Amino acid sequence: MTLLNAAATGAMGLLAGMSLAQHVPDHAPSERSPLRGAAGFAAAALAVAAAIAGWRSKARAPLVASAALAMAHSAAAVDALPTPWRKREVVSGETKLIRLYRRDARLAGLRGALQAATLGTLLFASARA
Repeated sequence: MTLLNAAATGAMGLLAGMSLAQHVPDHAPSERSPLRGAAGFAAAALAVAAAIAGWRSKARAPLVASAALAMAHSAAAVDALPTPWRKREVVSGETKLIRLYRRDARLAGLRGALQAATLGTLLFASARA
């Protein structure tokens, strides 16, 4: 459990650091790296595995909370990932483009907050273990 928790904490720390440090105003919302999305899902899988492995420990509550937050982050990140079966929208009009950028900014803030909260609960679980 300790090894999985350390791996999940490290992965989520890197991911949260990348999200909180990212500021690329020149790129469109759909220009994201699919590798970054895969790293988010891998960090979530590690958090879930740590919660399962630590089910009988006294750090169960923060581990389960971190797994839930990681899954919420993954759900929020699904919308931002480019998918082959979903056609890219062609946005026409300045108002639609502004709405798209504002929506993307809100989702980026939500994902960053969820990553930071997941990292915090994983660190708390490490302290309790």
